[in-house]
Amino acid sequence: FHVDWEFHRAGPERVLAVVAMRGRGRESGVPVDVRWGQLWTFRDGRAAQMVMYRDLQKAFEAAGLRR
Repeated sequence: FHVDWEFHRAGPERVLAVVAMRGRGRESGVPVDVRWGQLWTFRDGRAAQMVMYRDLQKAFEAAGLRR
């Protein structure tokens, strides 16, 4: 099981986190490779909101970023 994080600044108070999770089922050995986006909004230095996106293109669009 392995998780990678990739961060993209989306403005002074927003960050897009792209999460990649890879591994194999312990019993089945079935491979898992999943990616998703989390758009975080901060206020006064604290996390105020997080919106999760299954579709990375939509996550980048919501963050106002180009992929």
